[in-house]
This record gives sequence, structure tokens and C-alpha cells, in this order.
Amino acid sequence: MRMYDNQALQIRNTVLKTVSAIIVHGTAASKPSKQQDLAWRKVDFVQPDAAWKDHLVVDQEMSSKTPLEFVRLFFDQGVVNHIHDQTKIYALQKYAKEFGVSSAEVECYLGILAFTGIVKMPSYRSYWSNKTRYPVIADAMSRDRFEQIKKNLHFNDNLTQKP
Repeated sequence: MRMYDNQALQIRNTVLKTVSAIIVHGTAASKPSKQQDLAWRKVDFVQPDAAWKDHLVVDQEMSSKTPLEFVRLFFDQGVVNHIHDQTKIYALQKYAKEFGVSSAEVECYLGILAFTGIVKMPSYRSYWSNKTRYPVIADAMSRDRFEQIKKNLHFNDNLTQKP
């Protein structure tokens, strides 16, 4: 095991030196002979422009739907109730306390997921951020509630699954 550790460490160091050489000098062939020649440069972060510059291919009827109405196009109430029940069971199994979530919240959560597939942002939190806020999503559910449901969302009972 000790030999493996030494080999892994040597490979790691070689990769780090090569990557550093590429970053600083542009190619691995021109890497410096001494590690102290490598230096990080501090530059200010420039936020990329997140404004939408194209048009969505979504008709007027679809663009006026709320997340709740949108998810009802794909899931019937029976499926939503199943997801709701399994989410509550999972939270109880994992945290030994009840997770208060309604079927309507599960529907809304699924609708938000569907919208995020259409309107792309760098992260889920961007939909609620002050600079990139997307009102259809941000007004439907708070970011913290979205993350609570995301943490507990489940589709099956782990105790009834075969190993």
C-alpha cells in the first residue's frame, strides 16, 4: 500500500506541475525548471452577462403557465400523490421526524424543475438571485423551501426495495 501511495503522489505532483506550466506558460513543453518560477496572478472576477439574448421557442399559451399548471401537463394527481407520500416516508426514515410538505408543493417543485429545463441558469440559486431573478419560479416557491424539498424528494420506499 505504501508503494501505491508514493506512486499516486508522484503522479499527482507531475500532473500539478504540468497543469501549472500550461496555465503560466501556455504549453507543457515550456514548463519552468523550478517550481518557484510558478506564480498565481490575482485578477478581479468579471461577472459574465447572464441576460437572455435569444428567443425561446415557446408559444404564448405555454409561456403564461405557472409551474403548477406546467407540471400537470406531465403528471396526473395519482403520480404526484405517490411522490408526495414517498417524500414524507423518506424524510421520516432519514431524519426521524415528519416533513410537512403538501401535494401542491410537490407539484410546484416538479413544475419548477420543468421550467429550469427550458430557462437555463448557471445554478438553481440563480433563479432567486437579485441579479438574475426569474419571477415565474421565484414567486412560486422560496429558494429555501425548494432546497428542503430537493433534499427529501423520493419516489420509492427504501425499506420495501429488494437488496
